[in-house]
Amino acid sequence: MDRLVSLFEDFQGKMSYVKKERSVPMRRVKLEKWVITLVVIVLVMGVALTSSLAQNQVTIKFAHFYDPMAGPGHVMNIEWLEKTVAAFEEENPGIKV
Repeated sequence: MDRLVSLFEDFQGKMSYVKKERSVPMRRVKLEKWVITLVVIVLVMGVALTSSLAQNQVTIKFAHFYDPMAGPGHVMNIEWLEKTVAAFEEENPGIKV
């Protein structure tokens, strides 16, 4: 048991030495905070720029393959699709289908 106590005390002594050795000067901490702040500002500016670019004109490409022999039901589907695309473009002026 005495051996364990002496090992523990020896370990604590070494750990206190390591803690003292790892202390960081205040100047370095301020520099690290400055760098972190700069990185955060750059990231925020990048997100803002990306979101503003997304508001530019957008084109959606749509392909509709059909069979001309499909009959009147298919013609109704095409008419509905054309009306829906026109209504969508009217409601969303920045997006073209």
